[in-house]
Amino acid sequence: MKKINFIFAQNRLLMKISDIKKIGAIALTIFFMGSCAQDESTSTGWKYNKTENGGFEKKDFEEQETGPGLVMIEGGTFTFGRSEEDVMDDWNAQASKKTVSSFYMDRTEVSNFHWLEYVYWMKRVYYKSYPHIYKKSLPDTLVWRSPLSYREKFIDYYFRHPAYRDYPVVGVSWIQALQDLGFIVERVNAPMGMITAGKFAGDGHTGFVELTVIARPSDATHTEIRVNALYNTTPIEDPKIYQNFFNVVQRSLFVTG
Repeated sequence: MKKINFIFAQNRLLMKISDIKKIGAIALTIFFMGSCAQDESTSTGWKYNKTENGGFEKKDFEEQETGPGLVMIEGGTFTFGRSEEDVMDDWNAQASKKTVSSFYMDRTEVSNFHWLEYVYWMKRVYYKSYPHIYKKSLPDTLVWRSPLSYREKFIDYYFRHPAYRDYPVVGVSWIQALQDLGFIVERVNAPMGMITAGKFAGDGHTGFVELTVIARPSDATHTEIRVNALYNTTPIEDPKIYQNFFNVVQRSLFVTG
């Protein structure tokens, strides 16, 4: 392929605008012709999706969409435990192979600005009725008074000052991190038609019922609704529960005559 260099001199354009447009049109034509070309079998050389070649189909396939701010970590197998000779015969780190499935993780640490967004929604949703939920979402800024990280000014400025918005959030417990993760998952799933809600149940509110609803259009005139319910961590399999749910949905959305 020939390489075309665009050379600009002072007050002089060595290539006419019309020539540039022609080259651009040719490049676009080549691009679209290449993108529309049918795949060929690497074993027979025959093109897929052609009736004259037997009609063997190769359907389009879209990879799983990666969530915002995430990167995929490919899984694999590794040796866990002692990899050298056990001279002392302790036998407390026997080597074994472990397999880790592929997973997603955040591309960067959770920043102060990300956590401020989470705190904002906790305040907007819960503050009037359940202010303790909002307060529990706040990071512990007093960690800056610990001996190994003493920064007195950071207590007031680090979390909320715009200069530190892209810095990693600190003073967050493991439970708070899991709650923030649940908040993110709900917000990411909502545009895809997936909504999760839950409430306490049982004697003394010792149990927790979680309901996940997926609503997606199946065609131009129909919407497919799926629901999954959990009691604590156990799936609810009683069909009456789901039938009652769909009866409520029907009464809420449709008028029957």
